[in-house]
This record gives sequence, C-alpha cells and structure tokens, in this order.
Amino acid sequence: MIPLARLRSHHLDDLLHERQAAGAAPATLNNLRAQLRTVFAKAKKAGRWFGDNPVDSIERRKVPKRVYRTLSPEQMGKMLAEVPADWRPLFACAALGLRKGELFALRKSDVDLARGTITVARSHERDTTKGGAAAVLPLPTALRPWIEYQLAHAPGHLVFPAPDGSQRTREADPQKILRHALARAGIVEGYEHRCRWCAHRERASDAEPRFCPTCRKVTDGRGRPLAEARGRRLWPVALHIPIRFHDLHHTFATELLRRGVDSYRVQRLMRHSDVRVTLGTYAHLLVEDLRAAADAHTPLPAMPVAANSAPIEPHALHQEGTTSIDPAPISEGNPLSGMERETGFEPATLSLGKSESGIAGRHNASQAVVTTRSADDASFQPTTSEADFPKRFLPPCYRICRLH
Repeated sequence: MIPLARLRSHHLDDLLHERQAAGAAPATLNNLRAQLRTVFAKAKKAGRWFGDNPVDSIERRKVPKRVYRTLSPEQMGKMLAEVPADWRPLFACAALGLRKGELFALRKSDVDLARGTITVARSHERDTTKGGAAAVLPLPTALRPWIEYQLAHAPGHLVFPAPDGSQRTREADPQKILRHALARAGIVEGYEHRCRWCAHRERASDAEPRFCPTCRKVTDGRGRPLAEARGRRLWPVALHIPIRFHDLHHTFATELLRRGVDSYRVQRLMRHSDVRVTLGTYAHLLVEDLRAAADAHTPLPAMPVAANSAPIEPHALHQEGTTSIDPAPISEGNPLSGMERETGFEPATLSLGKSESGIAGRHNASQAVVTTRSADDASFQPTTSEADFPKRFLPPCYRICRLH
C-alpha cells in the first residue's frame, strides 16, 4: 500500500502495465486511465490533492482500428426468422442504430407515431445516453409495424420489456440468442464434425453427414449386424462468425454508407460526438466508395495490347498503316550515328539523325519517327571523343531508322 502523499506517476503507470500483462485491452487501459485522471482532478478541486495531476504524464495506449463484422439485408432477414418471438421485435429495431441499453430503456411515451419519431433519452437504469444527450430520430417506415405491435401488446410502459413487463437488466444476454439464430439460419464460418466416441474432428463448409474413419460400427441400434460396416456418424457443430449484438448497431451505419448516404447524416443518426468518429470507424467503407468513383471516372483508357505480346514501348509506337520499326545493328565504324544533337552528346535522349547508308536501308519511307531534326543538324559531325564512346553505354532499347 502506497501512501497518497508518496504516490507518483510511475506508480500509476506500473498499475496499468500490470493490467496489460493480465490481458487487459488497450481501450480498457485508456478507460482506467481516464477514470484515474478524473479522480485526481476532483481531488485537486476539493483541496485533497496538491500539485499536478499524476495521470497527465502517462501516455494513452494506442487502440488498433478494427473492421466490424456486419450482416447484409438478406442475412438480417434470415436471422430474424430464427430469433425467438419475444426477442424478435427488439432485434428488428436494433437496425435503428440503438444500443442495447437504449433499447431496454425505451418507453412507449418516447414514440410519436403521428410525427414518426423516437426520442432516445435513457440507457439501462441511467436517465441519459452514452453520449450524455437525448436525440430525436426518425422512425423508418419498414420498422413502423414492429413498433406499433409493441405499443399495443407489450406489457407495462416499456417498448421492449421482459415477459413480466419489467425492464431487462444488464445481465440479459442477446448475444447468445444472436449466435444461435445465426447458426440455425446457416450464417456461419463452417462446421466442425466431431466424433462422440473418439477425439476425431474435421472441418467442412457444410453440415452434410460424415462418418468417423476410426470408430467402426458393425451393428445397428438393435444389435443386428450391418451388411456393410462403416464409421460412426459425426456430430456437426457450427463455427460461429465473430459478431456481437452491438455489431447490429454498426450494421445500420454500414448499410447507410453503402447506399450512398453522406457521412454527416450518418453521424447524426448514429449520434456520434463528431463526424471524425464516424469517418474513423467506417473508413474502410469510404475507401471502397472512393475506389468505385475512381474506376468510374478514370480519364485514361486501357491501352490495347495484343495477346501473347509484351507491352509496347512509347517510343516504338508507329502511325496507323505504317510498317513496324525493326531493330537495326549499330554501325561498327560510327557507333554514335543518329545520337548527335546540337547541344552535344546526350545518351539518355533519342535522336533520329541521318544514319549511315548501310545501317537501315531496308526500311520504308513511311516509317514513323518520334523526334525530328532541324536543317542545321545536317552539317554537324560528332567529335573524336564522342565517336569513340564505348558501345556498352548505348541504351539497349535504342532503335535506328532511316529518313528518306
């Protein structure tokens, strides 16, 4: 036990490191740090602590961004069909973007059917929401029948109460119901077929009957011998997808963004404190929207390339109706022929000057050229040092053609 007068920043940092070693997530550590900072700030305000807040010097943990697993509209329909009847309206209205506590605490007086709005003002037993502010949301037309049914048949003053009319507690676990509903609907990652007699297990993408290769069954259930011995039947167990009930909250925002709703409206419907929270949480969807826009408005068309051919070099393109430019050997006597320019020797620049008579005499007059020479180049001759330039420095893709 450390006396409060001797408490320093490194003591609190050691506490966070111990929690991290025990398996606490970065977000959990940041929440603990925020609570400690609030405690010392209030203590300083009340005159119980003097000096700087020791938590200010402790850095926040970096929380990795995650991509939330969501359901498509088709999967939502299959899942709702498998949810128990007393939970089905609550799961359907989770598409409003409400959190679990907000659904549990929603009152019938918060619903205005005449205006088509829902007021979200409470969460669990608290008289405020997670964001600390009430919000008025529009009631979607598709969810109106569910709300009307609950207003007429749900016992008590709550929209989604427990069977006895009381408010569901925090311990109420819709996650388990969601997991079993998805398994019954076939929305799983696969199946693990297990043998009840031995430890044999095998994974598959379906739940079709499979038999154990180790445990042989020679009789039927009545003790009569089988005509053909086979392995014992394996028991298929669904491998659940990693999705939480809270991810239905993210499913609502995901579907809005995929349908082209702008991020500012999504922020208001999700009741995020800032649009940057929305952009940071669903950035992967915004990237896909940018990809679609880039593919739809790319100004450069794809260059046609013949099958089984290498990409065309830009300097080797020729005009329509002309013959192709074949490579020609460089003259042994003058390896720099065709590479001269007025400003001197430039190895990286292509020039189609007048070549020796024996280099490219077989080419037609209609051959295309990439650059042209002026009339002043006719009298230019390379210097001795230029003429002796080693051939190994010539560009390998160099092409020489003849001008007629």
